[in-house]
Amino acid sequence: MDSWLNAYLKTLTADGTSEIIESKKAVRLTNYPGFTFSVRSLGIGKSYVLQKNAESNYAVIITQSVSDPQNVGYLKDVDQILSILEILK
Repeated sequence: MDSWLNAYLKTLTADGTSEIIESKKAVRLTNYPGFTFSVRSLGIGKSYVLQKNAESNYAVIITQSVSDPQNVGYLKDVDQILSILEILK
């Protein structure tokens, strides 16, 4: 998945309309291995690329682009949703 993600990140920034503002780093989200990175385009989005396990041929990309300037708690809601994520394949 690492080499696929490197190629994907190149395509995101190839036309100059997007910028990687947080480099990819390894992460585990609800016990699933993967990577996270952040991109600035029309807004700022934090993305997770996850697999069920290292042997899986499938991956899921989840992009979090929630803004909460008045601190209403939207990011807490996003964290709660991500905490129950289940990857089936």
